[in-house]
Amino acid sequence: MDGPVPSAGVWFGLKTFLFICFFVLIRASLPRPRYDQLMSFGWKVCLPLSLANLVVTGAWILMMKK
Repeated sequence: MDGPVPSAGVWFGLKTFLFICFFVLIRASLPRPRYDQLMSFGWKVCLPLSLANLVVTGAWILMMKK
């Protein structure tokens, strides 16, 4: 047995149903950001973080080679 129910198919179906319900609940309860808010987040937060990640990773790789 894979879980607390007798059949693996039933267990898989139950887990899938619970995850779908969870995601629907989260999507329905959180507000959707507007397009301008997403663009602002991307340019002001995500781009600097990704560039910092690139620099730190490059420096780490160069330091590990020596």
